[in-house]
This record gives sequence, C-alpha cells and structure tokens, in this order.
Amino acid sequence: MNKGAPHRKALVKALKKMLKDPESRAIIAKASGGDYNWAIGEEADKIVLDQRKQYTETKLKNLVWWFNNIFGWKAEFKPELLK
Repeated sequence: MNKGAPHRKALVKALKKMLKDPESRAIIAKASGGDYNWAIGEEADKIVLDQRKQYTETKLKNLVWWFNNIFGWKAEFKPELLK
C-alpha cells in the first residue's frame, strides 16, 4: 500500500491490533503456514527500501533465468525495477 493511500493509517492500526490478539494471530498463522514476525507500516517501508538497494541488473537477470529454467515460468527482466 502506498504511503499516500487514504486509509493507510487506519489499516496499519487495525493490523497491529489484530497481531496483538492471540486468537487472531493463531488464525493468521494457520492460514499462512506459520507464525511470522510481521513488518507493518513504517517498519515494512524501511525493509522494502533496504531490499531495493540490493537489487542489481545481474541479480535480477539471474532470478529471471532461475524462474524460467528451474520453475518453467515465463519471467522477463525489467530494467525499470532498478530505478
């Protein structure tokens, strides 16, 4: 969700509240296959930005090769992801 989305603050607040509730968290863990350390709001934004800094053309091309040759998917390199 973009930072400027009109309901972002309300959604982040609701997600944080839900993850503090043991019953809700158990339902989420069952549905998602595990109990994870969720990143929400500003924390998630920071993680995404940190990961994007690690992207290189070579790494993205290697991922495309992997997806196409190992998984049989139809992936393509998109240089605009480096911007």
